[in-house]
Amino acid sequence: MSNIDVDALAAMSILDGKYKDSFYLWLTEQVLTVDETQRKHRRFPDKPFLEDVAHALTTESRLAFPKSRRMLMTWILVSYCCWSARYVPGHFIAWQSETFTKAAFALGPQRMSFIENNLKTRGLRKRYDKLEAKGGYERVKYKHKWVESDGRVADGESTVVATAQGATVLNAYTPSIIVLDESELQPYARETLAHALPLLEEGVQMIICSSSGGPSGILAEMARSINFFRFT
Repeated sequence: MSNIDVDALAAMSILDGKYKDSFYLWLTEQVLTVDETQRKHRRFPDKPFLEDVAHALTTESRLAFPKSRRMLMTWILVSYCCWSARYVPGHFIAWQSETFTKAAFALGPQRMSFIENNLKTRGLRKRYDKLEAKGGYERVKYKHKWVESDGRVADGESTVVATAQGATVLNAYTPSIIVLDESELQPYARETLAHALPLLEEGVQMIICSSSGGPSGILAEMARSINFFRFT
């Protein structure tokens, strides 16, 4: 291996270490989104609220985000799941949508896998295993290797799975992060949240995100409880 190759690998390792420590920097400096009106790839827009959202995602265990289309919250949460799986060994992340097909879409080549495959710096793109399904991917898995303090090389993996709505769906998993995407459109979201409460007591991160107007109303109730009445 030439000195140039060694120097390039060292530079990539340093850059990767920086992004491991900061979801916000990784999101704003590396992640591309798709402008679906112009069919172009664009860097993630650094919106005024983005740094606060990124900080909350990496420090808080119970989060709820009322959203509008302009906020790009689904892109942010998909990016967070990707970042968590690629940098933190042992994560098991459940992305739950109204239907399995919608959840698989979030993991698939137009969202989460798109993000990994199109990171701005090519040398940072990581390999992952995927299980294809209707609409996208049922599962995305990253493999990890690291050196323990005693010099032993250890390995592990982190996985993101797509699930349909339903309180008992999570019984099949022991998740570390649960995302309820478009919770207001999930008739069983209230039961899912009640079912997940013991997991939350054990430290599992729960993220609820939705636009308004759906039948479940759990996020609208949370918004009203803090006198936020623009979300109904």
